Amino acid sequence: MEYCSYGRGLACRLDEGTHRLCPFAQSARRRFRKLRDAFKRNSSERAGEPCGKPAAGISESREQFGDAGRKRVIETFTAETMCRATVALYDEVVRAKRSLPLTLTGRIGLLAKRALDVALSGVGLIASAPLWAGLAIVIKLEDGGPVFYRQQRSGRNGVPFDVRKFRSMIPDAEAKVGAIQATEHDPRVTRVGRLMRATAMDELPQLWNIFCGDMSFTGPRALRPGEIEVGGQGVVEKLEDVPGFEERSRVRPGLTGIAQIYAPRDITRRWKFRYDLLYVRRQSFWLDVRLILMSFWITFRGTWETRGSKL
Repeated sequence: MEYCSYGRGLACRLDEGTHRLCPFAQSARRRFRKLRDAFKRNSSERAGEPCGKPAAGISESREQFGDAGRKRVIETFTAETMCRATVALYDEVVRAKRSLPLTLTGRIGLLAKRALDVALSGVGLIASAPLWAGLAIVIKLEDGGPVFYRQQRSGRNGVPFDVRKFRSMIPDAEAKVGAIQATEHDPRVTRVGRLMRATAMDELPQLWNIFCGDMSFTGPRALRPGEIEVGGQGVVEKLEDVPGFEERSRVRPGLTGIAQIYAPRDITRRWKFRYDLLYVRRQSFWLDVRLILMSFWITFRGTWETRGSKL
């Protein structure tokens, strides 16, 4: 929905795609054109007269125009009409917000989401048990380092919890650089780690966090407390200071979500937060199911680390 601002201080809608003005704006545009044409005729008549001798009736027409304009403004922009127009606009915005499918904010929706998380994570833990053993062997054989690594993440409302992941980087990968997101061709990532990250197999231990209720299958990515990001001008910024952080923290973090699937891999967290806020405001049970199915497809294709479209 787009808006114009013709007349009366009230925004008027533009038809999507065609950008046609609403009837009130069309009428206002016609009146403005007539007034413009009248001023043009007035100016052309005045330009045809000798210098110092204004055409007859010019002063009178200017006064009429001025009086009519002042009267129109006084009649239109009264406190009553402005307040009424503002209230009408606010009512329209509230109705638009109420139409969003926030079906997971109710008790039944939350119970359905939790039931889906428990069922899928339980089945996933049992079905992936042989894969855990295979991954542990190849990780240990590559560099002899630990199989898992442990991190603290921020959960719902900022409550911290511990997660374990299959180690995909060299031991002590953050000893010198701190908690910074991996980049394309990051030298800290091991050979086995590249395969695991492309298929999201390094995230398998987080199924236990989902089963316990620390996380959900779908939601914003679980961030690390104190995680930082380097801006375009080299400015270091805490993610807690990025707009949208507080709102995205009101829901459980997820293993997958809109940002994880659709956002380009290397864009800043500031932009990824916009995808997260879209999920928070439009979350529904069927949206979760769709995101989970798309995540399985991306895992099957091995495109989680792709810098372009993952789908």
